[in-house]
Amino acid sequence: MTFVTGETVTGHLTMSHGLLLGDFTFNGVVFHFRAPQESSENRLANIATRGFVNSGQGQLIGGFIIRGGPKLVLIRALGPSLTAAGVNPALADPQIMLFQNNTLLRQNNDWQGAANASEIIATTIPPTNAKDAAILIRLEPGNYTTVVDGADGGTGIALVEVYELDRD
Repeated sequence: MTFVTGETVTGHLTMSHGLLLGDFTFNGVVFHFRAPQESSENRLANIATRGFVNSGQGQLIGGFIIRGGPKLVLIRALGPSLTAAGVNPALADPQIMLFQNNTLLRQNNDWQGAANASEIIATTIPPTNAKDAAILIRLEPGNYTTVVDGADGGTGIALVEVYELDRD
């Protein structure tokens, strides 16, 4: 694997007797990895996808699966706050919808208007721009889909993120 900065990571990861074992080299330093396969330490804390949001079928869609649980998750749709990172053209007013199958569970536009905005702030990772969108929700095990589009019909680059905030 090669990172954008040009460093190469080499190594291996194997499973043996319920343990994940391995080592990898990054920037000349060898790191060793050993963890129980089903450990609470082995979990995905966050996943994000960036893409261009268009109207109609050009929505930004992300899917995720909850196993175990229920899990408290924060889902963010960022647009305006991306401009500080040099992203152009950023989606000016993203809105996010959360579905399980075809059922709309929750939606948000302008996260500070959410009924649980104070709880979103308490996560310590609220969006930095009031026009970004966020949903904080406890989800049961299952398959979920996020859909991001422009609340005003606008287009631009957006980032959708899902954070797992607690453990089983």
